[in-house]
Amino acid sequence: MKSGGAPLVDTIVKYAPDGADEDATPERSQSLHDNILGNFDEFSIADKFGSGATAIIDRIQSKGFSEFIGVEGDYADGRPIYGGYDDQNPAPTIAWDVQNGYLIA
Repeated sequence: MKSGGAPLVDTIVKYAPDGADEDATPERSQSLHDNILGNFDEFSIADKFGSGATAIIDRIQSKGFSEFIGVEGDYADGRPIYGGYDDQNPAPTIAWDVQNGYLIA
């Protein structure tokens, strides 16, 4: 991570075993790294805090983490959320994390 600590990618916090589908991949396996950083997403903040979201987003940006939000009001930019579901592609989130210094390739 940017502060010098290790990403928490080996600690799984959201897990659901494989279901009845054809693959053997767990239905969900989300790391603590993705769970925590996903909470900095603008849509997630707006969903959780409603009218108070703007103040929280302003604080995130003022602390130097504006890359998580991207352009305020554009919910499609910033860090992509990866929930760890087996039908989700982790590549966009991994690429974003590497590009912004939150994960070492």
